[in-house]
Amino acid sequence: MLRPLLLLGLCATLLRAQDDAALLLQHIMPAGTAFAFTIAVDSKLEFEDPRKNSHMHFELRFEAMPAAALDGTIPVTCTLARLTATVEAPNAHINYDSADPRPAVGPLQKLATLIQAKFVVPVATDGTLGEVTIPEPLALIAKDHLGADFRSLFAAYFVPLPRTPVTIGSTWDLDTMLFGIQPSGVATTVRHKLVSVAEGCATIQCAVDAPKPPARPGVRFEVREATGSIAFDLARGRVQRTDLELLARATRTGGDATASATSHLVISAQREEPATPSTEGRPGR
Repeated sequence: MLRPLLLLGLCATLLRAQDDAALLLQHIMPAGTAFAFTIAVDSKLEFEDPRKNSHMHFELRFEAMPAAALDGTIPVTCTLARLTATVEAPNAHINYDSADPRPAVGPLQKLATLIQAKFVVPVATDGTLGEVTIPEPLALIAKDHLGADFRSLFAAYFVPLPRTPVTIGSTWDLDTMLFGIQPSGVATTVRHKLVSVAEGCATIQCAVDAPKPPARPGVRFEVREATGSIAFDLARGRVQRTDLELLARATRTGGDATASATSHLVISAQREEPATPSTEGRPGR
């Protein structure tokens, strides 16, 4: 009778020991090891009058190749391999896929020229991003359509990681460049929590100190939800999936009539299989 109880006790002790084991989360990108990822942005803007509603969805697939580390930072060449875009708005209806052999038309013609553009993203093992460089001829096009700080384009995949080991239940605050620099001149802070480790994947919950637009007289802005999660592949040292959701509402408070609009933003990143096999095989730990 005692032997099964002892075995159960031993199993419980081992499980607790695994839960208490400290993990050092790091981005692992050996030189010459190809990988790929997709970044998706889904944005909905809903008004009291549904005829004014809009919905935009963009997906960008990157083929990535890291070079040798320089001063602790790995230059990763990220080639934009595919771009899809869907826009439904009162004055715009666009469906675009760079894989479609038909030529792009309308406002997305400039974006079509970005296909096969190479962005060099300096990434430290803790996810700190350096200044992203792109080919000079594409600088103005990219600035107009993707923003001036290109770190925000890649921050959903190259997420910030703690510099010291963490255990299940640990929390830590780190800044993300996903939203660029806020009007106050600082980056956006994210509270992270390691909630579980299972089958070689660490799951991290995120609570975002969501950036707020500049104050406007007669307009009340409230963030209703700013949360997310990160699934991190411990064996590869890569993000498996990131999801971030922001739900906000703006209400006009001045004047005789009131009006409101709801904004729903979802940003995600997902690991993909590379089109080009890596030269060094799968990285290990």
